[in-house]
Amino acid sequence: MAESPSGARLVGRQLGHYRLLEAIGAGGMGEVYRARDEHLHRDVAVKVLPASGARNERARRRLRKEALALSRLNHPNIATVHDFDTQEGIDFLVMEYVPGASVVDTLAQGPLPEKDIVELAGQLAEGLAAAHAQSVVHRDLKPGNLRFTLEGRLKILDFGLAELVQPTGDAASTVSAVDTALVSGTLPYMAPEQLGGGQPDARTDIYAFGVVLYEMATGQRPFRRESPAALMGDILSAPPSAPRTLRPDLSPGLETIILRCLQKTPADRYPSAAALLEDVRRLTTGAGVVAWPARPPRAWWKAALTVGAPVVVLLIALSLWTSLREPTLAFANRDWLLVADFENLTGDAVFDKALDTALRVSIEQSSYVNVVPKRRTTEVLRRMKKENVQRIDESIGREIAEREGFKALLIPTISGVGGAYALSATLENPATGASIKSNVVQARRKEDVLQALDVLARNIRQDLGESMSAISRQSKPLVKVTTASLEALKQYSLAVEKHRDSKLEEAKAYYENALKIDPAFTAAQAAVGMLDYERFERQRGKALLAQAVEHVDNLTERERYGILAFHARAVENDVPKAVQYLKSLLALYPDNSASHNNLAWYYRQMGRYDEAVVEYGEAIRTDPTFMLPRDGLAGTYLYAMGDVKAGIAMCKAELALNDRHFPAWNNLGWAYLGQGDLAQAQAALERAVALDSKSINDWYRIGHAHRLRGEYRAASQAFARVLEIDASESAAHYEIGVAARLMKDDATANREFGRFRAVVERQIRAEPKNAEHYVELALVSLRMGQADQANALARNAMAMDPAQHFGLATFLSARGKTDEAVDQLELAIQKGFRNYIWLTIHTDLDNLRNQPRFQALLNRVLKR
Repeated sequence: MAESPSGARLVGRQLGHYRLLEAIGAGGMGEVYRARDEHLHRDVAVKVLPASGARNERARRRLRKEALALSRLNHPNIATVHDFDTQEGIDFLVMEYVPGASVVDTLAQGPLPEKDIVELAGQLAEGLAAAHAQSVVHRDLKPGNLRFTLEGRLKILDFGLAELVQPTGDAASTVSAVDTALVSGTLPYMAPEQLGGGQPDARTDIYAFGVVLYEMATGQRPFRRESPAALMGDILSAPPSAPRTLRPDLSPGLETIILRCLQKTPADRYPSAAALLEDVRRLTTGAGVVAWPARPPRAWWKAALTVGAPVVVLLIALSLWTSLREPTLAFANRDWLLVADFENLTGDAVFDKALDTALRVSIEQSSYVNVVPKRRTTEVLRRMKKENVQRIDESIGREIAEREGFKALLIPTISGVGGAYALSATLENPATGASIKSNVVQARRKEDVLQALDVLARNIRQDLGESMSAISRQSKPLVKVTTASLEALKQYSLAVEKHRDSKLEEAKAYYENALKIDPAFTAAQAAVGMLDYERFERQRGKALLAQAVEHVDNLTERERYGILAFHARAVENDVPKAVQYLKSLLALYPDNSASHNNLAWYYRQMGRYDEAVVEYGEAIRTDPTFMLPRDGLAGTYLYAMGDVKAGIAMCKAELALNDRHFPAWNNLGWAYLGQGDLAQAQAALERAVALDSKSINDWYRIGHAHRLRGEYRAASQAFARVLEIDASESAAHYEIGVAARLMKDDATANREFGRFRAVVERQIRAEPKNAEHYVELALVSLRMGQADQANALARNAMAMDPAQHFGLATFLSARGKTDEAVDQLELAIQKGFRNYIWLTIHTDLDNLRNQPRFQALLNRVLKR
C-alpha cells in the first residue's frame, strides 16, 4: 500500500463519495478527517489508516470483513462504523461524526463530581456490554476515544479498531528465530494480559474502564511513571493506590468498582460488562455494591512467560499521548538522532554500556538515520562545562539535542519483569519536549535481550520514517555483527569508551577480554589488530587484521568497509584500494565524519592534498565538534601545502572551540615560526607544553625560537629539556652544541657535538647504507672543524643516494655555499619535499636567512 499523505494535505480530497473537509485529529490508528457524505448529505468522520495496517489484498479483505462486522454494532453509546474502502492505495474507514468534546477535555478541568462519574460509567458500561454481546472487544479504551454528542451523550469511538489495524504477517517476519505476538493499545490504559501477550477479551476492556474511572475520580491515572518500561512494570505487578487515599470524599462503593476493574488477573475482575453495569446501577439506586473475594495481586504473567515458545518478543504500539491529536516529529532522511544512554533498572551490571553499544550498532546500520557520535556528545558536554556527566539521561540528552539542533532524542530503558526483561525506547522532539512514540519489547530470558533489541531498533527506525524495505536491507542481527555474549559485549563497550578517551593500553586490555570470552567476536579482533598495528605490536596487528578480514562479511556495512580499508593500507600496503573501500562506505553513509577524515588522511598520504582538504572539510561539516579533521586540515595546510595563513585560521578556529586543545597550540606555534613571528610562536608553544610537558617536538621548536631570537642560553635549556624527557634524542646534543658555539662556549660545544657524533657512528655501523646518517656525520664533522672529512662524508652520502638534496642543502649552507645550497633546495622541492616551514627555522640553513634567492624561494612556496 502506498503511504498516505499526512495531515491537512488530504483536505479537499475525494475518497469514494466522501469529500474530506478538515483534519480533526491523528493518533496511532491513523488520521481523522471531518468529511461530507455526498450521497446521504451528512457529516462523517473518515479515518485514513496507517500504511502498515493493510499492506496487501488479503489484509484488505480481512479489514473489510471486520469493518462490516463493526458496522452492525447499533447502540446509542457507540459511534457507528459505516463503511470501509480503498482508493488509490489509501485504506479508510467511515464512521459516525461526533462533534462534541472528548473526556480528555473534561478531565483537563480536574476530577469529576461523583454523580457525573456514575452517570458516565453507566453509559460506558452499557456500550461495552452491547459490543461484548456481539463478541467485539475495543482493546484501546481511553479518554481520547470517549466523546460527547452535542446533547451530552457519551459515545465510544474506534471500537475494535485496535485489532482491525494490526499489521499482519509481514511484521512478524522481521524477527529472525523469535516468536512474536503483536499488541496494540495505549500503554497507561493497557491491561496486564495485553502486555504479557495474552489474548484480550471483554475483561481487558473492563480493566481500561477501571483506569478511566480512576482518572475521572482522582484526576490522575493509577500508574503514572514516565518511563515506559517502569510504567509497564507497575501495570504488571504494582497495586494501585486506593482512590479514597487521593479523594477521601469518594464513596466506598465507587472505589470498590474501580479496584475490582483494576485487578491484575482477569478472573478477579468483573466477568462481563453486564455484571459491571449491574454494580454501577446499584450505585445510582443507593443499593450496596456486590462484594467479591478480593485477593492480593497475583503475578499471573510470570507463568505466562514460561510457557509456549522459548522466546516471546512483544511489539507494543504505545500511544503515550492523551489528546486526540498526537505530537509530530519532522524527521527527514539523514537527520540526526541523539541516543541517550540506557537506563538500567534491572540491577544487573552486565547491561551497563553493553546495550548502549548494541543499540547504536543496530540503528547505525541505517542509511536513513544519522546517530550522533559519542565523541560529539562528549565535546558538547565539555563546552557545557558538564565533563563529569556519567550518563546521558533524558534531561541531559534534551539539553544537548536542543543546543545542537538535533531533530530527535531517543530515551532507552531496560527493566526486569520477573524472569523476563522489558526494553523500551521513547522518541522525543527536543524542540518541544513532547514524547512522539514509544516502543516496548520483551525478552523471556537474558540470552534473548539482543534479539529483542534488534526488534526495538527496527521499530525505532520505522517510527522515524525509514521504509520497511530499507530496514530489511540494512538490518543484520546483533548476535551476528557483534556477539551473542552480553559479557563480551560489555567488555567491548568499555574498550570503545577507553579508546575514545585515548587510553589505549586499557582499551586493548578490554578488547582482548572480549575476545577471550568470545573468540569469534570479529569486531573486537579487528579493533585489537588496529591498535596493535598503530601502537603496540605491528606484526601481531597485521596477523589479527588478516584473520578478521576472513569474517568481515558478518559485520555491518559500516564496520566491514572500515576494516577492509584499514587492512588494505596496513596489511596490503595498498592505499588506493583503501580509498575505494572508504568511498564505498561513504556512498552508503555520506555523513560519516570519521570516514571522511580517514579518506582525507589517505589522500594526504598519496599527495592528493586538494582532495584531502575537501574531505577534511566534509568531516568538519558533518561533525563540527570533531577535532581530529580540524587537526588534519591544519596539518595539511602547514606541513604539505605551505599555506600558513589558512593554517593559522584553522588553529584559531579550533582554539575558539577548545582553548585547551593541545594539537592546535602545537600547530599554531609551528605556523607562527613559518610566518617569522617568533614571539607569538614561542607563546603558543609554551601553551602547548603547559598542556603536555613531555612534548618533545614543542621543546625543540621552543629551542629554535630562542635561537632565532638570539637567546642562546634559553635555547640550550629547551634542548636540554628534550634530553630529560628522552635521553635517546641525540639531535638535542647537536642543537645544544650549536647554541654553545654561538655563545663561544667551545668546550660545551665540542662535548655535545662529540656525543652526537658517537650516536651517529653507531647508527652507521648498524645501517651502513643509510645516506642520511652520513650527511649527519658530515655536518657534525664540519661543526667540529674537520672540513676535509666532512666534505668526503658528504660526497659519500650523495654517491649512495643522489636524491639526498635536502641533506646536501643543509651541508652546503653550513659550509657557506649559499647558491649551491639553494640549488639543492629547489631540487628537493621538485622531488616532493613539502615541509616548507622547516626551511625557515632549520639550524643548518641559518646562513641562507638573508640570501635573496632563499627568501624568494620561501615567498614562492609559503603563503604567509
